[in-house]
This record gives sequence, structure tokens and C-alpha cells, in this order.
Amino acid sequence: MRTFKAGWGLLQLALASVLFLVIMELTAATIPMVGIALPQSLVAEPFVMLINLEKKIWDFLETMSAVPLLVSSFSWLLFLPNLLSGDWRIRNREPFKSTKPLGRGLTYAGALLLASLGLAVFFAHFPYISSNELKGVDTDFYYAKLSQINDFAELSALIVTEARAPYLFILWGVRALSGLSDLQVVQIGPSVPAVLLALSTFLLVREISSDIRAAAIASYLSVTSATTTVGMFAGIYANWLAMSSVSIFLYFLIRILREGRKRQIVLGALAGYATLVIHAWTWGIAVGSLAVLVMLAFVRWRMKGSDSKGDLARLGLLLLSITVPVLVILVFFASFGKTGAIEGVLSGLTEVVPYLSPINIRFFWSNLSFTLDRFVGGFLRQPVLYVLAFIGFYTIRHRSEGSVPVLVSWFAVTSIVTILMDSWFQWRLIYTMPFPILASLGLCFLVKRIDMMKFGCHWKSQALLVGLQLFVYLSLFNYAIRSLSLLPPSS
Repeated sequence: MRTFKAGWGLLQLALASVLFLVIMELTAATIPMVGIALPQSLVAEPFVMLINLEKKIWDFLETMSAVPLLVSSFSWLLFLPNLLSGDWRIRNREPFKSTKPLGRGLTYAGALLLASLGLAVFFAHFPYISSNELKGVDTDFYYAKLSQINDFAELSALIVTEARAPYLFILWGVRALSGLSDLQVVQIGPSVPAVLLALSTFLLVREISSDIRAAAIASYLSVTSATTTVGMFAGIYANWLAMSSVSIFLYFLIRILREGRKRQIVLGALAGYATLVIHAWTWGIAVGSLAVLVMLAFVRWRMKGSDSKGDLARLGLLLLSITVPVLVILVFFASFGKTGAIEGVLSGLTEVVPYLSPINIRFFWSNLSFTLDRFVGGFLRQPVLYVLAFIGFYTIRHRSEGSVPVLVSWFAVTSIVTILMDSWFQWRLIYTMPFPILASLGLCFLVKRIDMMKFGCHWKSQALLVGLQLFVYLSLFNYAIRSLSLLPPSS
């Protein structure tokens, strides 16, 4: 009886707290939108107080983002013993699956995916509701380049020489099909990488979890996270676009480990080359991640013998297929002409590699704090996402099947290199870490665990679960809106 009363009291407190947080986040999400059309004087004082309180709470919590970021990005270290001894090809993914509190699968996932796609378009338009001035550090580069393209011949020449040509090609296609001005096309252009990332993340997490609701959650988180806000702040649209091809690349890596078919190797290689063409630096991280995966497969082969030889052969073949041709061209590139993708690889070798230094380990914490506070508007401070990502890592801590070594290898490369770099390159590496994927698994895990607790009041338990999800969705929406309201004018 005492246990029941304790559980009942805990439920009451949790429900009241979550209800207050949801009301606060809902107020912060809706009132500023209404304020676009209405004078600020018409907004009631209690609403203004709630909005100010919400901002102060997040200003405080965001100052502590470094800790959950550090913990979640290095959680992969806990997986190594299990990865080296476990089976990478098992297909039982039941522990990933969520339960009824996430709603009816298809309805819930469909609504959330549609919301994600709608927000992807809305966020691209939001900075220009009250101003036509281009926003984002590098946005003027794309506007200037697009203005110079008058016909397909000029576009073709640009594709060969410009490292960021694929995104320019998309902008040119939008202009040709829509008839919009160069300025309008550049302004709505970010909706393309946002939509593509939402869809590719959905596909990847659907493969990881076998749960379309977890996939829809990941899609939403990818749109409302730093991938969007930092992408628009810095104007790194090619990097942003490449994250979609990376998601497809990781998808095929998982399929290779789970199924071992030759077709998956070919498709994985195509996704790798697509990443190279779109953004060579991101391709370099993908190659590094695959190299780590090959090394893990080699160690497993030495430990387990012939059982894991096939994984090593398939991954090694994929690594050779996406690196050897590029290395050959790098050695003899003068004979082929200086192409945009090869120029991007060379710039990565000449601009990034020299800054790798063990000396930076001594200053890692100060560098990381400076990165989060000063670079890209401070938009990398996302404590909710990092905490959920750590919980997501926790949910897969005992697993070894296909998706886990793929995720571990990506985080291993980016987190280790982050330690060896200064702040200028740190934020580019953090930007590529797939926190939304793990955060979606973390949220599903929380919902499932809370649902398993028996508080004795079904409707209040369900209200708590719904409130938790609304809080996460609304808080990340408000984070995105706050960030996009602070975009700098294009230089």
C-alpha cells in the first residue's frame, strides 16, 4: 500500500511538472507567431512572463550542453567489447520497438513525418517573413554564383570546377522550373536539404529500428536540430545536403552487414560517391568511419575466425571501391583537370589534416566550451537532444547487430578527431554527428519504460506519456525558431 501511494504521488508530481512545461513551451511556440500579425501590446502579461521564463530556463540549461554532448558522443566506448564478440548479422530488433503510447503506428508516424516535411519548408522561409535580406554567412556566395549562370553550358562548366556545384545545380533547377528570381530561389533553397534529410533519416531509422514511429521521430528531430539551424546560420548548404547522402550510405552499410548481398555493396559505393560529389569533407568522414568499421571487422576476424571473414571482405571491398579511384585521380589529377570534388578532397588534406594535433587534447575542454558558446551562434547547444541521444546509446548497449557497429564507427571517428582539433573545426565535426537518430531511440525507450510502470491510473499515465512527447517536440521547435530569428545577414 505504501508503494502504491509513493507511485501515485510520483505520478501526480511528474504529471503536474510535465503539464506546466508543455503549457510553457506551447505559449512560447504560439504567441510569437501570433505576434507577427498582432502588436506586442495585445499579448497578455502572463503569456509574456511564461515566454521570458522559458527563455531563461533554456539559456541556463544550454550553458551546460558540453557535458551531455561529451558523454553522448563518447558513449561508443562502452560498446567495443560486445561489438568484437557479438554477431553483426542478427536481425532481432525487438528491443528497439516502441509500444502503444506512441499512438497508432501508421497514423502517428504519418502525421509526424508530414509535420517534419512541413517544418522543413517553413523553417527555410521563416527568416524572410519580415525581411528580404539574405541570411547566413555563405548564402551570398550561392546567390552570386547562381546569378552568373545564364544557360546550361555555364552550369556544366561550373559543375566541373566548383566543389559546391550539386547544390547550385539544385538551385538552378528550381529557378528553371519555377520562374522565381535568383533571390527568391536562394531564400527557399534550404528547404531542399531539409526535406531530403528528413526523408533519408526516416529511411535509416526505419532500417535500424523496424519501427516507423521511431523513424518519424528521428525525421522530426533532424529538422528541428542544429542540422537545420547551423546549416542556415553558416550557409553550409552543401554540407547539409551531404548529410542526406550520408544517411543513405549508412543505410546500405547496415544492409551489407545484415544481408551481405553484392547489390548492397554497389549501392553503398554509389552513395559514397554521391557524398564525394556533394561535399568532399563529409565524404572524408564517411571514409574514416568505414575504415574504422573495417578495422573492427578485422579484429573480430582474428578473434572469431571464419565466422566473421565475410564481413571483413565485404566492408574491405566497399572501402577500396570508394577510395582507390579517388586516390588514383588525386595522384594524376593534373591529367584529368581540376574538378570540384577533387579540389574539395585536396582542400581537406591541406586545410584540415595540418590542424590535427595531440597538443589540442590539453585544451579540449576550453576549446569545446568556446565552440559551443561562440561559434555558429551558439546553436550547437542542444541539451535535450544530447540527453536523449545518450539514452538512445543506453538502449543499444548490449547489442552488436548491423546498425550498432555502423553508428559506433561514425561517432568514434568524429569524437576522436574532435579532441585533436581546435574550435574552428570542432563545430564542423559536431555538426555531422547523427544525434537525432540516437535521440529518437532514446525517446522511444523513455516512453516504453514509463508505460511499463504501474501507477494505478491509466489515463494519467497516458497523459504523462503524451505530455513528455509534446514537451520534446515543442522545446525543439522553439529552439529552432529562436535560432532562426538570430541568423546573421549574409556577408
